[in-house]
Amino acid sequence: MFWSDNWTGQLLKTQFPELFSLTRKPKCSISYFLNQEDDKLISLPLSQLAVAQFQEIQNLIQGRNWDENGNDIWTYNWGSPRFNHNM
Repeated sequence: MFWSDNWTGQLLKTQFPELFSLTRKPKCSISYFLNQEDDKLISLPLSQLAVAQFQEIQNLIQGRNWDENGNDIWTYNWGSPRFNHNM
């Protein structure tokens, strides 16, 4: 999930709350976000803060290497690759 998964080290919906409040699809995938026109993603017009947040997200996306053929890597937020229901 683009906004609510921890794929950048922090949830984007909490890092960019102004922009998140204007999203048209809060439960979109990363792939959906990357492949849509801006007006399909965000309700316009944008405040100055939302514009700045959108630019930050664009910089974040442009700075990543995207491998569409790569496998997803799932990790638990407590740092261990193992799950134990007796914790």
